[in-house]
Amino acid sequence: METKMDQLRAMVEAADREKVELLNQLEEEKRKVEDLQFRVEEESITKGDLEVATVSEKSRIMELERDLALRGKEVTELRVRLESSKPADDVDTSLSLLQEISSLQEKMAAMSKEHQNEMNSLKEKFSISEESHQKESKTLLAASDKTAIENESLKTKLEQANKENSDVIKLWETKLEAAVASHQQAMEELKTSFSKGAGAQTAEFAELKTQLEKLRLEHQNEASKLKLKQESERAHHIKETEALKAKLLEITEEKEKILETLKTKLESAEDQHLVEMEDTLNKLQEAELKVKELEVLQGKCSEQTKVIASFTTQIKAAEEKLVDLEALQKAHSEGKLEIKTLSKELEAAKKQIQNLETEKTNESGKGGNLAKKLQGKEKKLLDLEKNLRAVTQLKDTLEKELQDLATNP
Repeated sequence: METKMDQLRAMVEAADREKVELLNQLEEEKRKVEDLQFRVEEESITKGDLEVATVSEKSRIMELERDLALRGKEVTELRVRLESSKPADDVDTSLSLLQEISSLQEKMAAMSKEHQNEMNSLKEKFSISEESHQKESKTLLAASDKTAIENESLKTKLEQANKENSDVIKLWETKLEAAVASHQQAMEELKTSFSKGAGAQTAEFAELKTQLEKLRLEHQNEASKLKLKQESERAHHIKETEALKAKLLEITEEKEKILETLKTKLESAEDQHLVEMEDTLNKLQEAELKVKELEVLQGKCSEQTKVIASFTTQIKAAEEKLVDLEALQKAHSEGKLEIKTLSKELEAAKKQIQNLETEKTNESGKGGNLAKKLQGKEKKLLDLEKNLRAVTQLKDTLEKELQDLATNP
Protein backbone atom coordinates (compact mmCIF):
# COMPACT_ATOMS: atom_id res chain seq x y z
CA MET A 1 0.00 0.00 0.00
CA GLU A 2 2.80 2.44 0.85
CA THR A 3 4.50 1.58 -2.45
CA LYS A 4 1.34 2.48 -4.33
CA MET A 5 1.03 5.67 -2.33
CA ASP A 6 4.62 6.57 -3.19
CA GLN A 7 3.96 5.83 -6.86
CA LEU A 8 0.86 8.02 -6.80
CA ARG A 9 2.77 10.82 -5.09
CA ALA A 10 5.54 10.52 -7.68
CA MET A 11 3.00 10.65 -10.52
CA VAL A 12 1.30 13.70 -9.02
CA GLU A 13 4.62 15.44 -8.46
CA ALA A 14 5.72 14.65 -12.04
CA ALA A 15 2.42 15.99 -13.37
CA ASP A 16 2.83 19.14 -11.24
CA ARG A 17 6.38 19.62 -12.47
CA GLU A 18 5.28 19.18 -16.09
CA LYS A 19 2.46 21.63 -15.52
CA VAL A 20 4.83 24.17 -13.97
CA GLU A 21 7.26 23.71 -16.87
CA LEU A 22 4.48 24.23 -19.40
CA LEU A 23 3.30 27.33 -17.54
CA ASN A 24 6.86 28.66 -17.51
CA GLN A 25 7.18 27.96 -21.23
CA LEU A 26 3.86 29.72 -21.84
CA GLU A 27 5.01 32.75 -19.84
CA GLU A 28 8.29 32.75 -21.74
CA GLU A 29 6.44 32.67 -25.05
CA LYS A 30 4.18 35.48 -23.86
CA ARG A 31 7.27 37.53 -23.01
CA LYS A 32 8.66 36.75 -26.47
CA VAL A 33 5.43 37.94 -28.06
CA GLU A 34 5.52 41.13 -25.98
CA ASP A 35 9.16 41.66 -27.00
CA LEU A 36 8.21 41.18 -30.64
CA GLN A 37 5.34 43.63 -30.32
CA PHE A 38 7.68 46.12 -28.65
CA ARG A 39 10.20 45.66 -31.47
CA VAL A 40 7.45 46.17 -34.06
CA GLU A 41 6.43 49.39 -32.30
CA GLU A 42 10.08 50.49 -32.19
CA GLU A 43 10.40 49.78 -35.91
CA SER A 44 7.25 51.80 -36.57
CA ILE A 45 8.65 54.68 -34.52
CA THR A 46 12.00 54.37 -36.32
CA LYS A 47 10.25 54.40 -39.67
CA GLY A 48 8.31 57.51 -38.60
CA ASP A 49 11.55 59.19 -37.52
CA LEU A 50 13.12 58.32 -40.86
CA GLU A 51 10.13 59.76 -42.69
CA VAL A 52 10.38 62.96 -40.63
CA ALA A 53 14.12 63.13 -41.31
CA THR A 54 13.47 62.56 -45.00
CA VAL A 55 10.92 65.37 -45.05
CA SER A 56 13.35 67.72 -43.27
CA GLU A 57 16.15 66.79 -45.68
CA LYS A 58 13.83 67.39 -48.63
CA SER A 59 13.01 70.81 -47.17
CA ARG A 60 16.73 71.53 -46.83
CA ILE A 61 17.32 70.42 -50.43
CA MET A 62 14.54 72.72 -51.61
CA GLU A 63 16.12 75.60 -49.67
CA LEU A 64 19.50 74.86 -51.27
CA GLU A 65 17.88 74.79 -54.70
CA ARG A 66 16.22 78.14 -54.03
CA ASP A 67 19.54 79.55 -52.82
CA LEU A 68 21.21 78.19 -55.95
CA ALA A 69 18.57 79.80 -58.14
CA LEU A 70 19.08 83.13 -56.37
CA ARG A 71 22.84 82.86 -56.89
CA GLY A 72 22.28 82.13 -60.57
CA LYS A 73 20.03 85.14 -60.81
CA GLU A 74 22.69 87.31 -59.17
CA VAL A 75 25.30 86.02 -61.63
CA THR A 76 23.01 86.85 -64.54
CA GLU A 77 22.43 90.35 -63.19
CA LEU A 78 26.18 90.87 -62.74
CA ARG A 79 26.84 89.73 -66.29
CA VAL A 80 24.23 92.15 -67.59
CA ARG A 81 25.80 94.94 -65.57
CA LEU A 82 29.23 93.99 -66.87
CA GLU A 83 28.09 94.01 -70.47
CA SER A 84 26.32 97.34 -70.07
CA SER A 85 29.35 99.03 -68.41
CA LYS A 86 31.97 100.91 -70.49
CA PRO A 87 35.50 99.44 -70.50
CA ALA A 88 37.26 102.82 -70.77
CA ASP A 89 35.51 104.50 -67.86
CA ASP A 90 34.69 101.64 -65.45
CA VAL A 91 37.72 99.33 -65.51
CA ASP A 92 37.88 99.01 -61.74
CA THR A 93 34.15 98.30 -61.52
CA SER A 94 34.43 95.65 -64.23
CA LEU A 95 37.33 93.96 -62.46
CA SER A 96 35.43 93.91 -59.17
CA LEU A 97 32.39 92.53 -60.94
CA LEU A 98 34.48 89.84 -62.60
CA GLN A 99 35.96 88.88 -59.26
CA GLU A 100 32.50 88.78 -57.70
CA ILE A 101 31.23 86.66 -60.59
CA SER A 102 34.13 84.23 -60.19
CA SER A 103 33.52 84.04 -56.47
CA LEU A 104 29.83 83.43 -57.00
CA GLN A 105 30.54 80.77 -59.63
CA GLU A 106 32.88 78.99 -57.21
CA LYS A 107 30.24 79.18 -54.48
CA MET A 108 27.62 77.86 -56.89
CA ALA A 109 29.85 74.96 -57.91
CA ALA A 110 30.62 74.15 -54.27
CA MET A 111 26.94 74.36 -53.31
CA SER A 112 25.93 72.23 -56.28
CA LYS A 113 28.52 69.61 -55.36
CA GLU A 114 27.44 69.70 -51.72
CA HIS A 115 23.81 69.43 -52.77
CA GLN A 116 24.57 66.44 -54.98
CA ASN A 117 26.57 64.74 -52.22
CA GLU A 118 23.78 65.29 -49.72
CA MET A 119 21.25 63.94 -52.20
CA ASN A 120 23.31 60.80 -52.82
CA SER A 121 23.90 60.32 -49.09
CA LEU A 122 20.22 60.72 -48.28
CA LYS A 123 19.20 58.34 -51.06
CA GLU A 124 21.69 55.75 -49.84
CA LYS A 125 20.59 56.13 -46.21
CA PHE A 126 16.94 55.93 -47.14
CA SER A 127 17.42 52.83 -49.33
CA ILE A 128 19.48 51.08 -46.62
CA SER A 129 16.96 52.00 -43.94
CA GLU A 130 14.04 50.90 -46.10
CA GLU A 131 15.71 47.59 -46.93
CA SER A 132 16.61 46.89 -43.29
CA HIS A 133 13.10 47.84 -42.21
CA GLN A 134 11.57 45.45 -44.74
CA LYS A 135 13.88 42.62 -43.64
CA GLU A 136 13.14 43.33 -39.99
CA SER A 137 9.40 43.43 -40.70
CA LYS A 138 9.54 40.08 -42.50
CA THR A 139 11.58 38.59 -39.65
CA LEU A 140 9.16 39.93 -37.05
CA LEU A 141 6.15 38.65 -38.96
CA ALA A 142 7.72 35.20 -39.30
CA ALA A 143 8.65 35.18 -35.61
CA SER A 144 5.16 36.33 -34.67
CA ASP A 145 3.57 33.54 -36.72
CA LYS A 146 5.96 30.99 -35.22
CA THR A 147 5.23 32.28 -31.71
CA ALA A 148 1.49 32.07 -32.31
CA ILE A 149 1.85 28.45 -33.45
CA GLU A 150 4.03 27.63 -30.44
CA ASN A 151 1.52 29.31 -28.12
CA GLU A 152 -1.28 27.19 -29.53
CA SER A 153 0.84 24.07 -29.10
CA LEU A 154 1.71 25.02 -25.52
CA LYS A 155 -1.92 25.74 -24.72
CA THR A 156 -2.87 22.30 -26.06
CA LYS A 157 -0.12 20.65 -24.02
CA LEU A 158 -1.15 22.59 -20.92
CA GLU A 159 -4.78 21.54 -21.32
CA GLN A 160 -3.69 17.93 -21.81
CA ALA A 161 -1.40 18.11 -18.74
CA ASN A 162 -4.21 19.63 -16.65
CA LYS A 163 -6.52 16.84 -17.75
CA GLU A 164 -3.94 14.16 -16.96
CA ASN A 165 -3.18 15.81 -13.61
CA SER A 166 -6.88 15.91 -12.76
CA ASP A 167 -7.27 12.24 -13.73
CA VAL A 168 -4.25 11.26 -11.60
CA ILE A 169 -5.59 13.27 -8.64
CA LYS A 170 -8.99 11.61 -8.92
CA LEU A 171 -7.37 8.18 -9.16
CA TRP A 172 -5.18 8.94 -6.16
CA GLU A 173 -8.16 10.16 -4.13
CA THR A 174 -10.07 6.99 -4.99
CA LYS A 175 -7.18 4.73 -4.01
CA LEU A 176 -6.52 6.76 -0.87
CA GLU A 177 -10.14 6.50 0.18
CA ALA A 178 -10.03 2.74 -0.50
CA ALA A 179 -6.86 2.44 1.62
CA VAL A 180 -8.44 4.41 4.48
CA ALA A 181 -11.54 2.25 4.29
CA SER A 182 -9.37 -0.87 4.32
CA HIS A 183 -7.43 0.39 7.34
CA GLN A 184 -10.64 1.27 9.12
CA GLN A 185 -11.95 -2.20 8.43
CA ALA A 186 -8.70 -3.69 9.76
CA MET A 187 -9.01 -1.46 12.82
CA GLU A 188 -12.51 -2.69 13.46
CA GLU A 189 -11.33 -6.26 13.13
CA LEU A 190 -8.50 -5.57 15.55
CA LYS A 191 -10.89 -3.97 18.00
CA THR A 192 -13.12 -7.02 17.76
CA SER A 193 -10.24 -9.43 18.31
CA PHE A 194 -8.94 -7.26 21.16
CA SER A 195 -12.29 -7.27 22.86
CA LYS A 196 -12.23 -11.08 22.80
CA GLY A 197 -9.12 -11.15 24.96
CA ALA A 198 -6.20 -11.24 22.57
CA GLY A 199 -3.83 -9.48 24.93
CA ALA A 200 -0.76 -10.60 23.02
CA GLN A 201 -1.76 -8.36 20.11
CA THR A 202 -1.70 -5.14 22.14
CA ALA A 203 1.69 -4.02 20.81
CA GLU A 204 0.72 -4.81 17.21
CA PHE A 205 -2.56 -3.00 17.71
CA ALA A 206 -0.76 0.07 19.04
CA GLU A 207 1.62 -0.01 16.08
CA LEU A 208 -1.25 -0.35 13.62
CA LYS A 209 -3.06 2.44 15.39
CA THR A 210 0.02 4.64 15.07
CA GLN A 211 0.34 3.78 11.36
CA LEU A 212 -3.35 4.43 10.86
CA GLU A 213 -3.09 7.80 12.59
CA LYS A 214 -0.07 8.62 10.46
CA LEU A 215 -1.95 7.64 7.30
CA ARG A 216 -4.94 9.69 8.45
CA LEU A 217 -2.75 12.76 8.98
CA GLU A 218 -1.07 12.23 5.60
CA HIS A 219 -4.48 11.85 4.02
CA GLN A 220 -5.66 15.07 5.65
CA ASN A 221 -2.54 16.92 4.49
CA GLU A 222 -2.81 15.58 0.97
CA ALA A 223 -6.54 16.28 0.94
CA SER A 224 -5.87 19.88 2.07
CA LYS A 225 -3.23 20.29 -0.61
CA LEU A 226 -5.52 18.81 -3.23
CA LYS A 227 -8.36 21.03 -2.06
CA LEU A 228 -6.20 24.16 -2.29
CA LYS A 229 -4.90 23.11 -5.69
CA GLN A 230 -8.40 22.33 -6.92
CA GLU A 231 -9.68 25.68 -5.63
CA SER A 232 -6.81 27.47 -7.38
CA GLU A 233 -7.44 25.58 -10.60
CA ARG A 234 -11.17 26.15 -10.23
CA ALA A 235 -10.59 29.91 -9.86
CA HIS A 236 -8.31 29.84 -12.90
CA HIS A 237 -10.90 27.89 -14.88
CA ILE A 238 -13.59 30.31 -13.76
CA LYS A 239 -11.52 33.23 -15.07
CA GLU A 240 -10.93 31.42 -18.35
CA THR A 241 -14.64 30.57 -18.55
CA GLU A 242 -15.58 34.22 -17.97
CA ALA A 243 -13.13 35.30 -20.66
CA LEU A 244 -14.53 32.69 -23.05
CA LYS A 245 -18.07 33.77 -22.20
CA ALA A 246 -17.18 37.40 -22.94
CA LYS A 247 -15.56 36.38 -26.21
CA LEU A 248 -18.55 34.19 -27.07
CA LEU A 249 -20.88 37.09 -26.30
CA GLU A 250 -18.83 39.36 -28.54
CA ILE A 251 -18.87 36.79 -31.35
CA THR A 252 -22.61 36.27 -30.87
CA GLU A 253 -23.27 40.02 -31.04
CA GLU A 254 -21.13 40.26 -34.16
CA LYS A 255 -23.04 37.38 -35.75
CA GLU A 256 -26.33 39.03 -34.81
CA LYS A 257 -25.18 42.23 -36.49
CA ILE A 258 -24.18 40.27 -39.60
CA LEU A 259 -27.54 38.48 -39.48
CA GLU A 260 -29.40 41.80 -39.25
CA THR A 261 -27.37 43.14 -42.17
CA LEU A 262 -28.17 40.07 -44.24
CA LYS A 263 -31.85 40.32 -43.31
CA THR A 264 -31.87 43.96 -44.38
CA LYS A 265 -30.19 43.05 -47.67
CA LEU A 266 -32.68 40.23 -48.20
CA GLU A 267 -35.65 42.49 -47.51
CA SER A 268 -34.23 45.11 -49.86
CA ALA A 269 -33.69 42.46 -52.54
CA GLU A 270 -37.25 41.17 -52.05
CA ASP A 271 -38.68 44.70 -52.33
CA GLN A 272 -36.63 45.32 -55.45
CA HIS A 273 -37.77 41.96 -56.80
CA LEU A 274 -41.44 42.85 -56.19
CA VAL A 275 -41.02 46.25 -57.84
CA GLU A 276 -39.36 44.67 -60.87
CA MET A 277 -42.09 42.01 -61.03
CA GLU A 278 -44.81 44.66 -60.99
CA ASP A 279 -42.98 46.65 -63.65
CA THR A 280 -42.59 43.48 -65.72
CA LEU A 281 -46.29 42.65 -65.42
CA ASN A 282 -47.28 46.20 -66.41
CA LYS A 283 -45.00 46.09 -69.42
CA LEU A 284 -46.32 42.66 -70.35
CA GLN A 285 -49.89 43.95 -70.23
CA GLU A 286 -48.89 46.93 -72.37
CA ALA A 287 -47.24 44.57 -74.85
CA GLU A 288 -50.39 42.40 -74.98
CA LEU A 289 -52.49 45.52 -75.68
CA LYS A 290 -50.08 46.53 -78.45
CA VAL A 291 -50.32 43.03 -79.92
CA LYS A 292 -54.11 43.24 -79.94
CA GLU A 293 -53.96 46.67 -81.61
CA LEU A 294 -51.56 45.27 -84.18
CA GLU A 295 -53.89 42.36 -84.88
CA VAL A 296 -56.77 44.82 -85.40
CA LEU A 297 -54.61 46.89 -87.78
CA GLN A 298 -53.56 43.77 -89.66
CA GLY A 299 -57.27 42.84 -90.04
CA LYS A 300 -58.00 46.32 -91.39
CA CYS A 301 -55.08 46.04 -93.80
CA SER A 302 -56.33 42.69 -95.09
CA GLU A 303 -59.83 44.13 -95.60
CA GLN A 304 -58.40 47.13 -97.46
CA THR A 305 -56.32 44.75 -99.58
CA LYS A 306 -59.50 42.89 -100.53
CA VAL A 307 -61.24 46.18 -101.38
CA ILE A 308 -58.27 47.27 -103.50
CA ALA A 309 -58.32 43.93 -105.31
CA SER A 310 -62.05 44.36 -105.97
CA PHE A 311 -61.53 47.89 -107.30
CA THR A 312 -58.65 46.67 -109.45
CA THR A 313 -60.94 44.07 -111.00
CA GLN A 314 -63.57 46.73 -111.64
CA ILE A 315 -60.94 49.01 -113.21
CA LYS A 316 -59.81 46.26 -115.52
CA ALA A 317 -63.43 45.59 -116.53
CA ALA A 318 -63.98 49.33 -117.05
CA GLU A 319 -60.84 49.56 -119.17
CA GLU A 320 -62.11 46.68 -121.31
CA LYS A 321 -65.44 48.43 -121.68
CA LEU A 322 -63.66 51.67 -122.53
CA VAL A 323 -61.74 49.95 -125.30
CA ASP A 324 -64.97 48.51 -126.67
CA LEU A 325 -66.66 51.89 -126.46
CA GLU A 326 -63.78 53.61 -128.22
CA ALA A 327 -64.08 51.05 -131.02
CA LEU A 328 -67.81 51.65 -131.34
CA GLN A 329 -67.60 55.45 -130.84
CA LYS A 330 -67.82 56.23 -134.53
CA ALA A 331 -70.87 54.05 -134.89
CA HIS A 332 -72.75 54.92 -131.77
CA SER A 333 -73.05 58.51 -130.67
CA GLU A 334 -74.85 57.55 -127.52
CA GLY A 335 -71.76 55.67 -126.48
CA LYS A 336 -69.99 58.99 -125.84
CA LEU A 337 -72.09 59.70 -122.80
CA GLU A 338 -71.40 56.23 -121.47
CA ILE A 339 -67.70 56.67 -122.17
CA LYS A 340 -67.64 59.95 -120.25
CA THR A 341 -69.54 58.34 -117.43
CA LEU A 342 -67.16 55.39 -117.38
CA SER A 343 -64.18 57.78 -117.55
CA LYS A 344 -65.47 59.65 -114.52
CA GLU A 345 -66.04 56.39 -112.70
CA LEU A 346 -62.55 55.33 -113.66
CA GLU A 347 -61.02 58.57 -112.33
CA ALA A 348 -63.03 58.30 -109.13
CA ALA A 349 -62.00 54.67 -108.75
CA LYS A 350 -58.34 55.58 -109.33
CA LYS A 351 -58.55 58.34 -106.73
CA GLN A 352 -60.24 55.95 -104.33
CA ILE A 353 -57.53 53.38 -105.03
CA GLN A 354 -54.84 55.99 -104.42
CA ASN A 355 -56.51 56.99 -101.16
CA LEU A 356 -56.78 53.35 -100.14
CA GLU A 357 -53.14 52.74 -101.05
CA THR A 358 -52.13 55.81 -99.05
CA GLU A 359 -54.13 54.58 -96.07
CA LYS A 360 -52.66 51.12 -96.50
CA THR A 361 -49.13 52.58 -96.55
CA ASN A 362 -49.85 54.58 -93.41
CA GLU A 363 -51.40 51.59 -91.69
CA SER A 364 -48.47 49.39 -92.75
CA GLY A 365 -46.00 51.93 -91.35
CA LYS A 366 -47.98 52.12 -88.17
CA GLY A 367 -48.07 48.34 -88.00
CA GLY A 368 -44.30 48.20 -88.59
CA ASN A 369 -43.74 50.69 -85.81
CA LEU A 370 -45.97 48.67 -83.55
CA ALA A 371 -44.10 45.52 -84.51
CA LYS A 372 -40.79 47.22 -83.72
CA LYS A 373 -42.18 48.42 -80.40
CA LEU A 374 -43.44 44.92 -79.71
CA GLN A 375 -40.00 43.47 -80.45
CA GLY A 376 -38.44 46.04 -78.11
CA LYS A 377 -40.94 45.15 -75.38
CA GLU A 378 -40.20 41.44 -75.86
CA LYS A 379 -36.45 42.10 -75.59
CA LYS A 380 -37.00 44.19 -72.46
CA LEU A 381 -39.17 41.40 -71.07
CA LEU A 382 -36.35 38.89 -71.64
CA ASP A 383 -33.91 41.23 -69.86
CA LEU A 384 -36.30 41.57 -66.96
CA GLU A 385 -36.65 37.78 -66.77
CA LYS A 386 -32.84 37.50 -66.62
CA ASN A 387 -32.76 40.11 -63.84
CA LEU A 388 -35.52 38.20 -62.07
CA ARG A 389 -33.50 34.99 -62.21
CA ALA A 390 -30.42 36.82 -60.92
CA VAL A 391 -32.42 38.34 -58.03
CA THR A 392 -33.90 34.92 -57.23
CA GLN A 393 -30.43 33.39 -57.18
CA LEU A 394 -29.20 36.21 -54.89
CA LYS A 395 -32.18 35.63 -52.62
CA ASP A 396 -31.42 31.89 -52.42
CA THR A 397 -27.78 32.66 -51.61
CA LEU A 398 -28.73 35.10 -48.83
CA GLU A 399 -31.25 32.63 -47.39
CA LYS A 400 -28.57 29.93 -47.38
CA GLU A 401 -26.16 32.28 -45.54
CA LEU A 402 -28.89 33.08 -43.02
CA GLN A 403 -29.49 29.37 -42.44
CA ASP A 404 -25.75 28.78 -41.99
CA LEU A 405 -25.54 31.60 -39.45
CA ALA A 406 -28.62 30.31 -37.63
CA THR A 407 -27.27 26.74 -37.44
CA ASN A 408 -23.71 27.85 -36.48
CA PRO A 409 -24.14 30.53 -33.74
